[in-house]
Amino acid sequence: MWVFIDNLSHWTDRASRFLMAIMMAAMFLAVFLGVGNRFVFKFSISWTEQLARFLLIWISMLGAAIAVRPALHIGVMFIVTRLGRWRRPVMTINSVLIIGFLAVVGYFGLRLSLSQASQTSPVMNLSMFWPLLAVPTGCLLMIIHYLATLRTPGDPTAEHNVSEGI
Repeated sequence: MWVFIDNLSHWTDRASRFLMAIMMAAMFLAVFLGVGNRFVFKFSISWTEQLARFLLIWISMLGAAIAVRPALHIGVMFIVTRLGRWRRPVMTINSVLIIGFLAVVGYFGLRLSLSQASQTSPVMNLSMFWPLLAVPTGCLLMIIHYLATLRTPGDPTAEHNVSEGI
């Protein structure tokens, strides 16, 4: 089971990084197009701002999920490093509590996105289901990564906890 969860975490992380790169490029192009048109042609393209906003929501949730695997989220390591033999149980409890929190947020995020599926964005005429789906998707990805860390919680030498270049 742990091999499956580790592989799932690995591949969802790679897919998230790829999608996030595409979304960042698209957001850059949309903002550049919007600002360029505003200054050069003296008119604004209304959909560029909304597209950039929706992409930023997705980028934020994917980025939060990507940061889980190498343990890049902020933590109080001053206390954790002094726990000694209690470090592993405390880190396991912490991960389980975070998984529970993410499950609740993801559940209500999915309910919200489903309830707003009939509402469309004013400019792009896009169902609000798609921008709102970023929250449950990000929560699901973070849950997958936190499940992968349960095997070796608090072990800084574990592959998924090692961050390169930091």
